[in-house]
Amino acid sequence: SDRVNMTGLCLLICGLLGIGLGTVRSQQTASVTWDQSSNKFSLHKGVVQDYVAMGAFRNEINSTGWSYLNVSTVQKFPNEVQAYAAGIVEGYLTRELIDLTWQNTVKGYCEKPYNKYCTDLRDFLQKNMDWVNAQKDREGDYWGMVRAFMVQVEGLEAGYKSQQAGEIHGASGKLDPFGMYFLQVSGDVEDLEEALGKKDAKRVRGSGSCSALIKLLPGNKDLYVSHDTWNTYQSMIRVLKKYNFPYQMKKGGTIPGHTMTFSSYPGTLMSGDDYYLISSGLVSLETTIGNSNPALWSSVTPTNSVMEGIRTMVSNYLARDGTSWAQLFIPYNSGT
Repeated sequence: SDRVNMTGLCLLICGLLGIGLGTVRSQQTASVTWDQSSNKFSLHKGVVQDYVAMGAFRNEINSTGWSYLNVSTVQKFPNEVQAYAAGIVEGYLTRELIDLTWQNTVKGYCEKPYNKYCTDLRDFLQKNMDWVNAQKDREGDYWGMVRAFMVQVEGLEAGYKSQQAGEIHGASGKLDPFGMYFLQVSGDVEDLEEALGKKDAKRVRGSGSCSALIKLLPGNKDLYVSHDTWNTYQSMIRVLKKYNFPYQMKKGGTIPGHTMTFSSYPGTLMSGDDYYLISSGLVSLETTIGNSNPALWSSVTPTNSVMEGIRTMVSNYLARDGTSWAQLFIPYNSGT
């Protein structure tokens, strides 16, 4: 099979792989342990023994334009325990950048919930989360990865709120639609503005906000892939992330996409650009195609749908090839 040539990305990827080396300046590390008997988690500065998750973070935005985050978990723990601990580590280490990003891009968007659109949006997102959470007892790796993602969001919020190391209660299964979850569905909200009739809905038209290039060399000798994103200035606080989550599949074995490197944003548990290099051997990338047919908005409903970013991560985790990626992405299409 063709391999992915990463020549053009060496600087970015090497920057991520360098996380954890003692020579890196101003690096912060943290780890999370878990008491199974009480289902309580403990956040620690630095890396301690018997951790569930550990993270390393350094902010080089003023020198390279990027900050770098590496989060890894330990396979012997249940998937949802790994996910919650991973969220805690990320929320704690990147809380200052999450603050800045929230101030720049989210604050003020729906501060007045009596606004009809905001009321409708909260209701839509809450109904969708309720429907997704109601699937918790469904078998299969798909719903296992959906649950892991939702638990990771809850852990992100818990870690963000932790100003110092200490004990953190286990996941409750409850999220505020306008809390950290909102950062996970910002791409969906662009379409929900129109679907829910927001009067001043704004969608980038024509030029879009990203480009992708895929070039197959003669004789199938190599495959070059690149991706380019542009956005409003206040959206460009960037984090290059590496996740290593060795989640277990229901029938045994580790998920194919246990390790990912991707461009991302503070508080966002997926790329959002989107651009991923995955341990399965896949590169996952996209450019947005917005809906310009108003008649289709009636098909956008809060039930029987999983938001786009979540479906992307589930596909990245479980797919072994392009065909299986598409087969995983298609069900529960949110229309956003």
